Parts: sequence; structure tokens; C-alpha cells
Amino acid sequence: CRIKSRQLSGWQNENDVDFRVLTLEIHIRGQGWQKQLLNRGFYELAEKKTKKTINGVEKVVTEIYRKQIMVDGKPAVEPQLLDINGKLIKFRDEKGKPIPEAQEKVKEAVLDFKIRGIKDFSRLPLK
Repeated sequence: CRIKSRQLSGWQNENDVDFRVLTLEIHIRGQGWQKQLLNRGFYELAEKKTKKTINGVEKVVTEIYRKQIMVDGKPAVEPQLLDINGKLIKFRDEKGKPIPEAQEKVKEAVLDFKIRGIKDFSRLPLK
């Protein structure tokens, strides 16, 4: 639920009882009010291991770079789904068989953005 508007009347008195009238406009949305976006893009994150000499010591360094996503040997023309690590989610293996873990990766690819704070109903600022 989300409260769109609220009004609090001035003090009133009836039958020797002081009271105020509270009017709320409550909107209900089943999927909630937070913004959810799919993690998609034309590039995926890839790793490249290289040997570098640092202070005279040779070390293996992992570099992360953006790699263009190819679909059927051509650059993707629409954004492709990426997993939480920025890698392309593949739905079929090299032989064309479905990859069962792909559906779980899609669920993880939904990015939640907290655009509205959550408040306890009993702590509404009605002053």
C-alpha cells in the first residue's frame, strides 16, 4: 500500500468529546512500489589474465574489460540479459539443449532500486 494524500482536520467537539478527523487516500499495488529493472546490455564483463612485472616481481593480474555481445556472429541489436556478475546469461548450450540454471540467473538479474522509503503505518507524520 501507499498513502497518496492525507488530511487532518482541526479540533472538533461533539458530545463533550474532542477529536480530529483523519482522511487517507490509500493506493494498493500488488507488485509493490519499488522500481525493478532487468540487468541488460550490449556488452558483458569479461576477464583477461596477463603477466605483469611489478617492482621486479612477475605477477598474474586479472583485468576486467567490456566485451561486445555477439548473437549469431553479429553484434547484438537489442540488450541481452546479464547475470549479477555482468556476464551474458545463456539459455542454450553449444548443442542447443536448454540450460536449467538460466531461469535462476534471470531471477537474480532483476535489480531492485529502493525509490521510496518504507514507513511503519503507526508512525505517519500527521501533525
